[in-house]
Amino acid sequence: MNLISLNLKNIFKNIEQIEKLRLFLVLLYVFFLPYNLFYTTIIFITLLVLTLIDLKKEKIKSIPKQVWIFQLIYIIGVLFYNLSIDKTEANYILERQLVILLFPLILPLSIKINQVNINLILTTLTLTCVLSILYLFFYLFYLILFELKLPLIKTISSGYFFNHGFSKPISIHASYFSLYISLSILYSVQILNSLKVFFNKLMMLLIIITLYLGLFFLASRNSIISVFIILLFIYPFFKIYNKKKYLLISILFFALSFIIIFNITYFKNRFSGELISDVKPLNNKEYINYSYTEPRIERWACAFDLIKKSPLIGYGTGDEVTMLKTEYSKKGLFISYLENFNAHNQYISYLIKCGIIGFVLFLFSFFYFLYLAIKDKNFIYLSFLIILLIGFYTENILDSNKGIVFFAFFNTLFGYMSIYNLNNKSV
Repeated sequence: MNLISLNLKNIFKNIEQIEKLRLFLVLLYVFFLPYNLFYTTIIFITLLVLTLIDLKKEKIKSIPKQVWIFQLIYIIGVLFYNLSIDKTEANYILERQLVILLFPLILPLSIKINQVNINLILTTLTLTCVLSILYLFFYLFYLILFELKLPLIKTISSGYFFNHGFSKPISIHASYFSLYISLSILYSVQILNSLKVFFNKLMMLLIIITLYLGLFFLASRNSIISVFIILLFIYPFFKIYNKKKYLLISILFFALSFIIIFNITYFKNRFSGELISDVKPLNNKEYINYSYTEPRIERWACAFDLIKKSPLIGYGTGDEVTMLKTEYSKKGLFISYLENFNAHNQYISYLIKCGIIGFVLFLFSFFYFLYLAIKDKNFIYLSFLIILLIGFYTENILDSNKGIVFFAFFNTLFGYMSIYNLNNKSV
Protein backbone atom coordinates (compact mmCIF):
# COMPACT_ATOMS: atom_id res chain seq x y z
CA MET A 1 0.00 0.00 0.00
CA ASN A 2 2.85 2.38 0.87
CA LEU A 3 4.44 1.70 -2.50
CA ILE A 4 1.17 2.42 -4.32
CA SER A 5 0.67 5.60 -2.29
CA LEU A 6 4.20 6.74 -3.10
CA ASN A 7 3.66 6.08 -6.82
CA LEU A 8 0.42 8.05 -6.79
CA LYS A 9 2.17 10.99 -5.12
CA ASN A 10 4.88 10.91 -7.76
CA ILE A 11 2.29 10.80 -10.55
CA PHE A 12 0.37 13.78 -9.14
CA LYS A 13 3.65 15.61 -8.60
CA ASN A 14 4.62 14.98 -12.24
CA ILE A 15 1.20 16.16 -13.45
CA GLU A 16 1.57 19.32 -11.41
CA GLN A 17 5.03 19.89 -12.88
CA ILE A 18 3.68 19.44 -16.43
CA GLU A 19 0.93 21.99 -15.73
CA LYS A 20 3.52 24.43 -14.41
CA LEU A 21 5.65 23.81 -17.50
CA ARG A 22 2.67 24.55 -19.76
CA LEU A 23 1.96 27.77 -17.86
CA PHE A 24 5.63 28.71 -18.22
CA LEU A 25 5.39 28.06 -21.98
CA VAL A 26 2.30 30.28 -22.22
CA LEU A 27 4.14 33.06 -20.38
CA LEU A 28 7.16 32.55 -22.65
CA TYR A 29 4.84 32.73 -25.66
CA VAL A 30 3.49 36.09 -24.45
CA PHE A 31 7.00 37.37 -23.71
CA PHE A 32 8.08 36.75 -27.33
CA LEU A 33 4.94 38.24 -28.93
CA PRO A 34 6.67 41.50 -30.00
CA TYR A 35 9.54 39.59 -31.62
CA ASN A 36 10.15 37.26 -34.54
CA LEU A 37 7.32 34.85 -35.32
CA PHE A 38 9.79 31.95 -35.27
CA TYR A 39 10.00 31.95 -31.45
CA THR A 40 6.26 31.99 -30.79
CA THR A 41 5.71 29.27 -33.42
CA ILE A 42 8.23 26.91 -31.73
CA ILE A 43 6.74 27.63 -28.29
CA PHE A 44 3.19 27.07 -29.55
CA ILE A 45 4.07 23.70 -31.13
CA THR A 46 5.77 22.61 -27.89
CA LEU A 47 2.71 23.70 -25.88
CA LEU A 48 0.43 21.84 -28.27
CA VAL A 49 2.42 18.60 -27.92
CA LEU A 50 2.54 18.81 -24.11
CA THR A 51 -1.20 19.49 -24.01
CA LEU A 52 -2.10 16.54 -26.23
CA ILE A 53 0.15 14.19 -24.22
CA ASP A 54 -1.76 15.03 -21.05
CA LEU A 55 -5.24 15.13 -22.64
CA LYS A 56 -8.14 13.87 -20.48
CA LYS A 57 -11.92 13.85 -20.73
CA GLU A 58 -12.21 16.00 -17.61
CA LYS A 59 -10.16 18.71 -19.24
CA ILE A 60 -12.23 18.63 -22.42
CA LYS A 61 -15.26 19.53 -20.28
CA SER A 62 -13.52 22.80 -19.37
CA ILE A 63 -13.98 24.02 -22.96
CA PRO A 64 -17.12 26.20 -22.99
CA LYS A 65 -19.97 25.17 -25.28
CA GLN A 66 -19.70 28.64 -26.87
CA VAL A 67 -16.29 27.66 -28.27
CA TRP A 68 -17.60 27.86 -31.86
CA ILE A 69 -18.29 31.60 -31.46
CA PHE A 70 -14.63 32.14 -30.55
CA GLN A 71 -13.72 30.17 -33.69
CA LEU A 72 -16.30 31.91 -35.88
CA ILE A 73 -13.82 34.25 -37.61
CA TYR A 74 -11.96 31.20 -38.90
CA ILE A 75 -15.18 29.40 -39.80
CA ILE A 76 -16.25 32.41 -41.93
CA GLY A 77 -13.01 32.13 -43.90
CA VAL A 78 -13.61 28.43 -44.53
CA LEU A 79 -17.25 29.00 -45.58
CA PHE A 80 -16.23 31.50 -48.27
CA TYR A 81 -13.10 29.66 -49.40
CA ASN A 82 -14.67 28.05 -52.48
CA LEU A 83 -15.72 31.43 -53.90
CA SER A 84 -12.07 32.49 -54.17
CA ILE A 85 -10.35 32.69 -57.52
CA ASP A 86 -6.98 33.08 -55.81
CA LYS A 87 -6.89 29.83 -53.81
CA THR A 88 -3.22 30.33 -52.96
CA GLU A 89 -3.98 33.55 -51.09
CA ALA A 90 -7.06 31.98 -49.48
CA ASN A 91 -4.93 29.09 -48.21
CA TYR A 92 -2.35 31.55 -46.91
CA ILE A 93 -4.99 33.52 -44.98
CA LEU A 94 -6.53 30.38 -43.46
CA GLU A 95 -3.08 29.12 -42.51
CA ARG A 96 -2.30 32.37 -40.69
CA GLN A 97 -5.71 32.38 -38.99
CA LEU A 98 -5.38 28.78 -37.82
CA VAL A 99 -4.64 29.95 -34.26
CA ILE A 100 -8.17 31.42 -34.15
CA LEU A 101 -9.39 27.83 -34.49
CA LEU A 102 -6.80 26.30 -32.15
CA PHE A 103 -6.46 28.69 -29.20
CA PRO A 104 -10.09 28.29 -28.01
CA LEU A 105 -9.39 24.53 -27.85
CA ILE A 106 -5.80 24.45 -26.63
CA LEU A 107 -5.69 27.17 -23.95
CA PRO A 108 -8.32 25.70 -21.56
CA LEU A 109 -6.69 22.27 -21.97
CA SER A 110 -3.16 23.53 -21.30
CA ILE A 111 -3.64 25.94 -18.37
CA LYS A 112 -6.25 26.92 -15.81
CA ILE A 113 -7.99 30.05 -17.03
CA ASN A 114 -8.41 32.00 -13.82
CA GLN A 115 -7.69 35.53 -12.64
CA VAL A 116 -4.31 34.60 -11.15
CA ASN A 117 -3.00 33.19 -14.42
CA ILE A 118 -4.48 36.03 -16.47
CA ASN A 119 -2.71 38.52 -14.19
CA LEU A 120 0.54 36.61 -14.71
CA ILE A 121 0.04 36.72 -18.47
CA LEU A 122 -0.76 40.44 -18.53
CA THR A 123 2.20 41.16 -16.24
CA THR A 124 4.44 39.26 -18.66
CA LEU A 125 3.01 41.23 -21.59
CA THR A 126 3.67 44.50 -19.74
CA LEU A 127 7.21 43.40 -18.88
CA THR A 128 8.11 42.48 -22.47
CA CYS A 129 6.61 45.73 -23.78
CA VAL A 130 8.60 47.81 -21.27
CA LEU A 131 11.85 45.95 -22.01
CA SER A 132 11.28 46.28 -25.77
CA ILE A 133 10.61 50.03 -25.47
CA LEU A 134 13.71 50.56 -23.30
CA TYR A 135 15.80 48.64 -25.85
CA LEU A 136 14.37 50.72 -28.71
CA PHE A 137 15.17 53.98 -26.90
CA PHE A 138 18.67 52.75 -26.09
CA TYR A 139 19.19 51.79 -29.75
CA LEU A 140 17.78 55.15 -30.88
CA PHE A 141 20.03 57.21 -28.59
CA TYR A 142 23.11 55.12 -29.40
CA LEU A 143 22.48 55.39 -33.14
CA ILE A 144 21.99 59.16 -33.11
CA LEU A 145 24.69 60.12 -30.59
CA PHE A 146 27.48 57.61 -31.28
CA GLU A 147 27.03 56.34 -34.84
CA LEU A 148 25.44 59.25 -36.66
CA LYS A 149 26.89 61.81 -34.18
CA LEU A 150 23.95 64.15 -34.66
CA PRO A 151 22.13 66.45 -32.19
CA LEU A 152 19.64 64.30 -30.30
CA ILE A 153 16.54 66.54 -30.00
CA LYS A 154 16.76 68.00 -33.50
CA THR A 155 17.27 64.56 -35.10
CA ILE A 156 14.39 62.95 -33.20
CA SER A 157 12.12 65.91 -34.03
CA SER A 158 12.72 65.31 -37.74
CA GLY A 159 10.14 62.51 -37.58
CA TYR A 160 12.21 59.70 -39.13
CA PHE A 161 12.54 57.82 -35.83
CA PHE A 162 8.82 57.73 -35.08
CA ASN A 163 6.27 55.09 -36.14
CA HIS A 164 7.92 52.30 -38.19
CA GLY A 165 11.30 53.98 -37.79
CA PHE A 166 11.01 53.42 -34.01
CA SER A 167 9.87 49.77 -34.12
CA LYS A 168 12.15 48.70 -37.00
CA PRO A 169 15.02 47.31 -34.80
CA ILE A 170 12.75 44.54 -33.46
CA SER A 171 11.05 44.01 -36.85
CA ILE A 172 7.45 44.56 -35.80
CA HIS A 173 4.82 46.72 -37.48
CA ALA A 174 4.23 49.85 -35.38
CA SER A 175 0.44 49.43 -35.38
CA TYR A 176 0.56 45.89 -33.97
CA PHE A 177 3.19 46.69 -31.35
CA SER A 178 0.89 49.57 -30.32
CA LEU A 179 -1.91 47.07 -29.69
CA TYR A 180 0.24 45.18 -27.17
CA ILE A 181 1.38 48.39 -25.49
CA SER A 182 -2.18 49.79 -25.29
CA LEU A 183 -3.40 46.68 -23.47
CA SER A 184 -0.38 46.86 -21.14
CA ILE A 185 -1.12 50.51 -20.32
CA LEU A 186 -4.74 49.78 -19.43
CA TYR A 187 -3.76 46.81 -17.27
CA SER A 188 -1.07 48.91 -15.54
CA VAL A 189 -3.54 51.73 -14.81
CA GLN A 190 -5.90 49.19 -13.26
CA ILE A 191 -3.06 47.81 -11.10
CA LEU A 192 -1.97 51.33 -10.10
CA ASN A 193 -5.51 52.03 -8.87
CA SER A 194 -5.34 48.99 -6.56
CA LEU A 195 -1.92 49.70 -5.01
CA LYS A 196 -1.57 51.23 -1.54
CA VAL A 197 2.19 51.41 -0.90
CA PHE A 198 3.78 54.64 -2.22
CA PHE A 199 6.93 52.95 -3.58
CA ASN A 200 4.85 50.39 -5.50
CA LYS A 201 2.70 53.18 -6.92
CA LEU A 202 5.81 55.10 -7.99
CA MET A 203 7.27 52.04 -9.76
CA MET A 204 3.98 51.38 -11.55
CA LEU A 205 3.75 55.03 -12.56
CA LEU A 206 7.23 54.83 -14.11
CA ILE A 207 6.14 51.72 -16.03
CA ILE A 208 3.04 53.54 -17.34
CA ILE A 209 5.13 56.56 -18.39
CA THR A 210 7.56 54.26 -20.25
CA LEU A 211 4.67 52.56 -22.02
CA TYR A 212 3.12 55.94 -22.94
CA LEU A 213 6.43 57.19 -24.37
CA GLY A 214 6.68 54.02 -26.45
CA LEU A 215 3.12 54.45 -27.66
CA PHE A 216 3.76 58.06 -28.70
CA PHE A 217 6.95 57.18 -30.56
CA LEU A 218 5.08 54.44 -32.40
CA ALA A 219 2.59 57.19 -33.34
CA SER A 220 -0.30 54.82 -34.03
CA ARG A 221 -3.33 57.11 -34.17
CA ASN A 222 -5.86 54.36 -33.51
CA SER A 223 -4.11 53.05 -30.40
CA ILE A 224 -3.49 56.50 -28.91
CA ILE A 225 -7.12 57.53 -29.52
CA SER A 226 -8.35 54.19 -28.09
CA VAL A 227 -6.34 54.60 -24.88
CA PHE A 228 -7.57 58.19 -24.42
CA ILE A 229 -11.21 57.21 -24.94
CA ILE A 230 -11.02 54.20 -22.60
CA LEU A 231 -9.23 55.99 -19.76
CA LEU A 232 -11.39 59.13 -19.94
CA PHE A 233 -14.83 57.69 -20.70
CA ILE A 234 -14.84 53.93 -19.95
CA TYR A 235 -12.64 53.37 -16.90
CA PRO A 236 -14.47 55.94 -14.69
CA PHE A 237 -17.51 53.62 -14.78
CA PHE A 238 -15.47 50.92 -13.05
CA LYS A 239 -14.19 50.79 -9.47
CA ILE A 240 -11.86 53.74 -8.85
CA TYR A 241 -10.92 54.61 -5.27
CA ASN A 242 -10.65 58.36 -5.85
CA LYS A 243 -12.62 59.11 -8.99
CA LYS A 244 -12.35 62.92 -8.88
CA LYS A 245 -8.59 62.81 -8.40
CA TYR A 246 -8.23 60.25 -11.18
CA LEU A 247 -10.29 62.33 -13.64
CA LEU A 248 -8.40 65.53 -12.77
CA ILE A 249 -4.98 63.89 -13.26
CA SER A 250 -6.15 62.17 -16.46
CA ILE A 251 -7.51 65.38 -17.99
CA LEU A 252 -4.33 67.29 -17.12
CA PHE A 253 -2.16 64.50 -18.52
CA PHE A 254 -4.12 64.27 -21.77
CA ALA A 255 -4.15 68.07 -22.11
CA LEU A 256 -0.35 68.02 -21.79
CA SER A 257 -0.23 65.25 -24.40
CA PHE A 258 -2.25 67.30 -26.87
CA ILE A 259 -0.01 70.33 -26.29
CA ILE A 260 3.04 68.19 -27.07
CA ILE A 261 1.36 66.64 -30.13
CA PHE A 262 0.53 70.00 -31.68
CA ASN A 263 3.93 71.53 -30.90
CA ILE A 264 6.00 68.80 -32.57
CA THR A 265 5.83 69.10 -36.35
CA TYR A 266 5.75 65.35 -37.01
CA PHE A 267 2.85 64.74 -34.60
CA LYS A 268 0.97 67.78 -35.83
CA ASN A 269 1.16 66.50 -39.40
CA ARG A 270 0.29 62.93 -38.42
CA PHE A 271 -2.70 63.81 -36.23
CA SER A 272 -4.07 66.62 -38.35
CA GLY A 273 -2.70 66.91 -41.89
CA GLU A 274 -2.22 63.19 -42.61
CA LEU A 275 -5.42 62.25 -40.77
CA ILE A 276 -7.46 64.72 -42.85
CA SER A 277 -5.80 63.72 -46.13
CA ASP A 278 -6.47 60.05 -45.36
CA VAL A 279 -10.23 60.63 -45.35
CA LYS A 280 -10.37 63.45 -47.92
CA PRO A 281 -11.14 62.41 -51.53
CA LEU A 282 -8.77 63.44 -54.29
CA ASN A 283 -9.48 66.83 -55.85
CA ASN A 284 -10.11 66.28 -59.57
CA LYS A 285 -7.72 63.30 -59.41
CA GLU A 286 -4.81 65.60 -58.49
CA TYR A 287 -2.75 64.83 -55.41
CA ILE A 288 -2.77 67.54 -52.77
CA ASN A 289 0.08 66.52 -50.40
CA TYR A 290 0.01 62.83 -49.63
CA SER A 291 3.11 61.60 -47.83
CA TYR A 292 3.29 58.02 -49.06
CA THR A 293 0.27 56.89 -51.02
CA GLU A 294 -3.27 57.73 -52.06
CA PRO A 295 -5.70 58.43 -49.20
CA ARG A 296 -7.51 55.47 -47.68
CA ILE A 297 -10.86 56.91 -48.66
CA GLU A 298 -9.99 56.39 -52.33
CA ARG A 299 -9.27 52.71 -51.67
CA TRP A 300 -12.51 52.49 -49.71
CA ALA A 301 -14.37 53.99 -52.67
CA CYS A 302 -12.90 51.24 -54.88
CA ALA A 303 -13.96 48.68 -52.29
CA PHE A 304 -17.57 49.90 -52.21
CA ASP A 305 -17.74 49.75 -56.01
CA LEU A 306 -16.81 46.07 -55.71
CA ILE A 307 -19.26 45.44 -52.86
CA LYS A 308 -22.15 46.84 -54.94
CA LYS A 309 -21.47 44.23 -57.64
CA SER A 310 -21.60 41.27 -55.21
CA PRO A 311 -23.20 42.49 -51.99
CA LEU A 312 -24.55 39.25 -50.55
CA ILE A 313 -21.68 36.74 -50.75
CA GLY A 314 -18.67 38.84 -51.76
CA TYR A 315 -15.78 37.42 -53.78
CA GLY A 316 -14.18 34.82 -51.51
CA THR A 317 -11.64 34.54 -48.70
CA GLY A 318 -8.54 35.14 -50.81
CA ASP A 319 -9.73 37.68 -53.37
CA GLU A 320 -9.71 41.03 -51.58
CA VAL A 321 -6.46 42.38 -53.04
CA THR A 322 -6.98 40.74 -56.44
CA MET A 323 -10.37 42.37 -56.88
CA LEU A 324 -9.26 45.71 -55.44
CA LYS A 325 -6.39 45.90 -57.95
CA THR A 326 -8.91 45.79 -60.81
CA GLU A 327 -10.50 48.93 -59.37
CA TYR A 328 -7.17 50.59 -58.53
CA SER A 329 -6.14 50.33 -62.20
CA LYS A 330 -9.44 51.86 -63.35
CA LYS A 331 -9.09 54.84 -61.00
CA GLY A 332 -5.36 55.39 -61.49
CA LEU A 333 -4.35 54.53 -57.93
CA PHE A 334 -1.01 53.24 -59.15
CA ILE A 335 0.76 53.23 -55.75
CA SER A 336 -2.01 51.12 -54.18
CA TYR A 337 -1.88 48.84 -57.23
CA LEU A 338 1.89 48.35 -57.17
CA GLU A 339 2.02 47.90 -53.39
CA ASN A 340 -0.86 45.34 -53.44
CA PHE A 341 -2.70 47.27 -50.75
CA ASN A 342 -5.75 45.73 -49.12
CA ALA A 343 -8.69 47.88 -47.99
CA HIS A 344 -6.97 48.85 -44.71
CA ASN A 345 -10.34 48.51 -43.00
CA GLN A 346 -11.41 45.21 -41.43
CA TYR A 347 -15.14 45.90 -41.82
CA ILE A 348 -14.83 46.70 -45.53
CA SER A 349 -12.50 43.73 -45.94
CA TYR A 350 -15.20 41.32 -44.73
CA LEU A 351 -17.78 42.92 -47.01
CA ILE A 352 -15.47 42.37 -50.00
CA LYS A 353 -14.49 38.80 -49.13
CA CYS A 354 -17.68 37.47 -47.57
CA GLY A 355 -20.45 39.92 -48.46
CA ILE A 356 -23.26 40.90 -46.12
CA ILE A 357 -23.66 37.31 -44.91
CA GLY A 358 -20.06 37.03 -43.70
CA PHE A 359 -20.10 40.59 -42.38
CA VAL A 360 -23.18 39.89 -40.23
CA LEU A 361 -21.50 36.76 -38.81
CA PHE A 362 -18.38 38.82 -38.10
CA LEU A 363 -20.43 41.48 -36.25
CA PHE A 364 -22.39 38.80 -34.39
CA SER A 365 -19.19 37.37 -32.89
CA PHE A 366 -18.01 40.77 -31.65
CA PHE A 367 -21.44 41.71 -30.29
CA TYR A 368 -21.33 38.48 -28.29
CA PHE A 369 -17.83 39.27 -26.98
CA LEU A 370 -18.99 42.77 -25.98
CA TYR A 371 -22.02 41.24 -24.25
CA LEU A 372 -19.73 38.96 -22.20
CA ALA A 373 -17.39 41.80 -21.22
CA ILE A 374 -20.20 44.17 -20.19
CA LYS A 375 -22.24 41.48 -18.40
CA ASP A 376 -19.15 40.37 -16.45
CA LYS A 377 -18.09 44.02 -15.86
CA ASN A 378 -14.65 43.02 -17.12
CA PHE A 379 -12.75 46.26 -17.77
CA ILE A 380 -9.71 44.65 -19.42
CA TYR A 381 -11.82 42.52 -21.77
CA LEU A 382 -14.00 45.49 -22.74
CA SER A 383 -10.90 47.65 -23.29
CA PHE A 384 -9.30 44.93 -25.42
CA LEU A 385 -12.40 44.78 -27.66
CA ILE A 386 -12.60 48.57 -27.99
CA ILE A 387 -8.92 48.69 -29.02
CA LEU A 388 -9.67 46.12 -31.73
CA LEU A 389 -12.91 47.68 -32.94
CA ILE A 390 -11.27 51.10 -33.32
CA GLY A 391 -8.18 49.51 -34.88
CA PHE A 392 -10.36 47.74 -37.47
CA TYR A 393 -11.22 51.17 -38.88
CA THR A 394 -7.82 51.60 -40.57
CA GLU A 395 -6.15 48.16 -40.46
CA ASN A 396 -6.89 44.60 -41.56
CA ILE A 397 -5.81 43.34 -38.14
CA LEU A 398 -7.20 39.84 -38.66
CA ASP A 399 -5.16 39.33 -41.84
CA SER A 400 -1.75 39.91 -40.22
CA ASN A 401 0.09 37.37 -38.05
CA LYS A 402 0.69 39.74 -35.12
CA GLY A 403 -2.91 40.99 -35.18
CA ILE A 404 -4.37 37.49 -35.52
CA VAL A 405 -2.38 36.19 -32.53
CA PHE A 406 -3.30 39.26 -30.45
CA PHE A 407 -7.00 38.64 -31.13
CA ALA A 408 -7.03 34.83 -30.88
CA PHE A 409 -4.94 34.50 -27.72
CA PHE A 410 -6.32 37.31 -25.56
CA ASN A 411 -9.92 37.01 -26.75
CA THR A 412 -9.91 33.35 -25.71
CA LEU A 413 -8.43 34.16 -22.30
CA PHE A 414 -10.68 37.10 -21.48
CA GLY A 415 -13.79 35.62 -23.07
CA TYR A 416 -13.50 32.28 -21.29
CA MET A 417 -12.78 34.01 -17.98
CA SER A 418 -16.00 36.02 -18.39
CA ILE A 419 -17.97 32.88 -19.28
CA TYR A 420 -16.64 31.06 -16.19
CA ASN A 421 -17.41 34.07 -13.98
CA LEU A 422 -20.95 34.42 -15.33
CA ASN A 423 -21.58 30.67 -14.93
CA ASN A 424 -20.36 30.79 -11.32
CA LYS A 425 -22.58 33.81 -10.57
CA SER A 426 -25.62 32.03 -11.99
CA VAL A 427 -24.86 28.96 -9.87
